[in-house]
Amino acid sequence: MPSDYGGFREKVKGLKVRESVMVVDQLRGLPARGDVEPGEIPSLVEIREYMVICECVSDVT
Repeated sequence: MPSDYGGFREKVKGLKVRESVMVVDQLRGLPARGDVEPGEIPSLVEIREYMVICECVSDVT
């Protein structure tokens, strides 16, 4: 891998971009058992707040 963009550009010049792959029909659902419920993905701020509440981190700046 070249160390700069110019070298990279020259190395990939003329290469074809592969076709995209349809993934929608390949995705699997949630596990059939367990307590996994769909919901919102928490933000990094929410995760950090949770970690502070749980005292999972010692230094929060």
